[in-house]
Amino acid sequence: MDEILSLLPACIPEGSETIAAYKVYAVDATANEHEQAETLADRSVLKSSKNEPMRYGHKYSWLVRLINFGSSWAAPVDIERIDTEATDAR
Repeated sequence: MDEILSLLPACIPEGSETIAAYKVYAVDATANEHEQAETLADRSVLKSSKNEPMRYGHKYSWLVRLINFGSSWAAPVDIERIDTEATDAR
């Protein structure tokens, strides 16, 4: 996995988003639900609101380089599973 992650920065398109000559990155936490989550080690509840049904799995934190202002295109740079003892904002 580390070998694949080390290749990602080289895949960022030239001319990607910059502001005042600074490269622009974003971080997002994404839930990855697993149907068999009851047997997963270190599983967590993926609810984001009290009215949402219970779902189980893991959350992942993505670091991406933004490609163009006003678009949803992004180039992944790194990904890490969020520990169940941590919060998305930590």
